[in-house]
Amino acid sequence: IGYAYASGSLPISVKSCNNFGEVKATGSATNPRPAGIVSVMDGTGVTVNGCYNKGKISTASSVGNVYMGGITAYSVRTTITDCHNEGDVQVTKTGNQIRMGGIAGQQTTSGKVLQCTNSATVNSSAEITGVESQIGGIVGFAASNALVQSCKNKSTAIISVTGALEKPKLGGIVGHSEVTVQDCHNEGRVELTKTAGLINMGGIVGCQKSVAKVLQCTNAADVYCAANYVASE
Repeated sequence: IGYAYASGSLPISVKSCNNFGEVKATGSATNPRPAGIVSVMDGTGVTVNGCYNKGKISTASSVGNVYMGGITAYSVRTTITDCHNEGDVQVTKTGNQIRMGGIAGQQTTSGKVLQCTNSATVNSSAEITGVESQIGGIVGFAASNALVQSCKNKSTAIISVTGALEKPKLGGIVGHSEVTVQDCHNEGRVELTKTAGLINMGGIVGCQKSVAKVLQCTNAADVYCAANYVASE
């Protein structure tokens, strides 16, 4: 599904759907949002439940920002429950900000990501300066009263940056969090080999703002940086 929008009393439910094919943005796409199940989700009546992605999600060239995830790329006010990603999520080239995660690139405005798992690599090899990017095993960027709960990033799910990102934020569960992250578990290695500035890395959350909470979470994996500066939370 490219765009799922719910307005008023007209809900949209995406249930028990599977994707096995690669989803790839190429050429000179502007602000691409590739995802395995739904590209863009908007509205409190939009729910995604029991879906699996097993296809690779990638972008090879683009203009502007990139949002991408195994289940959804860009989500506002929606609920994602019991969804699972087994397809690698990878950016190789872009002109601007990256927000990418094993489940969702971005989840905001009271949206929820519940009981989801990622077992695939989330990687950026792009070279970007001048703008921050966020990468997470479950969600790249989570804000505005959203909730990430009872999610797991498995041992096969490596969260990595091999290109020079500006001030990258990497987390085993969430890259950048302004929300509550609760009862989540990370087993996947978080690693960075190049950077263009300040680094924020963590087994659960890469960067956490003051309004955010991390409750009853565990990390069982290494957080590794080969660059010169690390600020880890």
